[in-house]
Amino acid sequence: MIYGFSVKNLDLEINKRPLEDSFYVDRENNIICVADGVTRDWDLNRDLKFEENYPNPSPARIVADIFCKSFCDFLKQKKQENTFNEVYIKDAFEYSNNLIQKWNQENISEPDYLLNDLAGCVSAGMVFIKDIVYWGYICDCGICIFDKDFNLKFKTKDEGPNLKHSLIWKDPRLINTDFNNPESRKILRKDYRNNLNEKNSFGVLTGEKSAMNYVKFGKVSIDLGDFIFIYSDGISDIIFNNNKLNSDFLKLLKSKKWINNFDKLRTFCLNRVGTEGTLVIFGKP
Repeated sequence: MIYGFSVKNLDLEINKRPLEDSFYVDRENNIICVADGVTRDWDLNRDLKFEENYPNPSPARIVADIFCKSFCDFLKQKKQENTFNEVYIKDAFEYSNNLIQKWNQENISEPDYLLNDLAGCVSAGMVFIKDIVYWGYICDCGICIFDKDFNLKFKTKDEGPNLKHSLIWKDPRLINTDFNNPESRKILRKDYRNNLNEKNSFGVLTGEKSAMNYVKFGKVSIDLGDFIFIYSDGISDIIFNNNKLNSDFLKLLKSKKWINNFDKLRTFCLNRVGTEGTLVIFGKP
């Protein structure tokens, strides 16, 4: 069983900003990935023209699509080898990051960290082979595994500057501010994104080579009846609260009513998503 969806906050639909999440599924090869394109800035003040002039298609969505398609294509080829291992997951991220670099070189010639910032995405992906899930992620996308009774068995670590406890926000320039401040976003992108010299830095697939240092990957075995959730941060905020399962979400999972009616799960997320989010579920046959 494989089921997936993206949802967007209704206010964003009214304001016409395009969906910048993407996901891709290769059912034949059990390869799944999601990507969250990093929202673009239109002008420094982010005034009313921000929404109506927002680029569509968004560069963030374009590179999210690039990641998803290339990640699956790369692993489809590697899966044919008899010695598949988790390093191939990192290689798939690198392959995708190189294609994002190519797109940026052709379309964002002089990045400025705001209006013409490098297009980028964060992402997570997996391939399932012989009871083993090979997984990888960067920043605040992730993967978790539930057993047949929806007890949490495995979860990747949430990372990135959107976490309230992130030490980035201790920077004197960022105290008493947040993502809504364009100058703060510029500081985050210029000084913290993919910057290996900054201990509180974070990774985004922008095509920069240093981004690969932030990709986490590994493998985990699963059992009959397990469910694997691959998600962007918009869904992570619905599933988890401070790394603990949200009680309402857990109640829905354990009811199991959504398994034969996935619209129940999609509607649940649609009514709670902050901006946008993507979820793909893989159930072991």
